Amino acid sequence: MCLTSLDAVTKKKRVGYKVMYPRGENHVQGLYYGTPIQIGKWVKDRKHRAITVFSYGFHYPTGFHVYNNMEDPKETDIYIGSALYRVQMRKVVASGHQFGRPVTVCREIFIEKEVI
Repeated sequence: MCLTSLDAVTKKKRVGYKVMYPRGENHVQGLYYGTPIQIGKWVKDRKHRAITVFSYGFHYPTGFHVYNNMEDPKETDIYIGSALYRVQMRKVVASGHQFGRPVTVCREIFIEKEVI
């Protein structure tokens, strides 16, 4: 999952929404990575590199891609067995658009609760 456009970073954004697969009572798993994440705990992105989007001519640091609005992932990213979770963000590194929807990229997330 990559940004298709890059905007000025907005560090004020602190809450967003992420599509994940429920894994037991207290864990979830991302759509594009395999490590289960504990709900209710801050999790850091361990990768330290830049993603280069050659077709659009820009790059940005790796991180968790979080939708800014609750309605956006419902139209583009909900799959069978997945759920939408409200997350808190820290260490924002990029913002832009993905699938035409506003997204924030951050280095740390805290999964609060399932919303749908």
